[in-house]
Amino acid sequence: MEILIPVDSKKISIKAAVFDFDGTISTLRSGWEQIMKNFMIEVLMNKGLPFEEVAKEVEEYINYSTGIQTIFQMQWLAERVRQIETAPKEMVNPWEYKDEYNRRLKAVVNRRIESILKKDKRPEDYMVKGSKDFLNYLKKLNLQIYLASGTDFQDVIEETKILGVYDFFDEIVGAPPNKMMSSKDILINKLLNEKHLDARNIVIFGDGKVEIELGRKIGALTIGVASREDELGGIDFIKRERLIKAGAYAIIGDFLEKEQVLKWIGII
Repeated sequence: MEILIPVDSKKISIKAAVFDFDGTISTLRSGWEQIMKNFMIEVLMNKGLPFEEVAKEVEEYINYSTGIQTIFQMQWLAERVRQIETAPKEMVNPWEYKDEYNRRLKAVVNRRIESILKKDKRPEDYMVKGSKDFLNYLKKLNLQIYLASGTDFQDVIEETKILGVYDFFDEIVGAPPNKMMSSKDILINKLLNEKHLDARNIVIFGDGKVEIELGRKIGALTIGVASREDELGGIDFIKRERLIKAGAYAIIGDFLEKEQVLKWIGII
């Protein structure tokens, strides 16, 4: 655990933990960045742009946008196409781009799910190390546990059940069907306005800058999970830099040091 900003545990009182899903708990979608990058490059290269220019722009955008709803990323792609072609808005549909990207990604995810169902792999083979035990520990401590993901809601439900973590969460929020709404904003607003929690009652765990920036904006405690997804843990230094810039109070690579994390935020 790398502590970046000291915390006075006497000034916080954690009652709720909010988790991102992909890359924070689950690695079922590991590699999504490359799939999205290939798709976006394919679309933009068809418009006659040079490969090096397109690849650089796409890679920078994906790194910048990690953690937001997929539809917003596809909206960016549609806008770039419109800028190149000066096409009418109705001629470039971000929802169609999202459907094609999801089709490509789901082909990979479904193979991984099938390997679990056939018992060729264990759920833990597609989870950040220690994450299931960490959730179980929080549950025993009677903390409220929430999941907020930019992935489509039904997919999040299916994948949490496949990995055996569905029952740990008091509520799961994913991207709503056919709507451009931020699930992470929705959940945080609900905790503050309907659950009547104070920001000092909330700790947010995530591997993307979106949830970390959101946490810092409201004054919640934020812990960046800089997981190396291919190894199910350890520090990915690109993620680490992204999370530091977003304002994480601390960085972890996995959840194996749960006592250290929980003592630092005053839960145990």
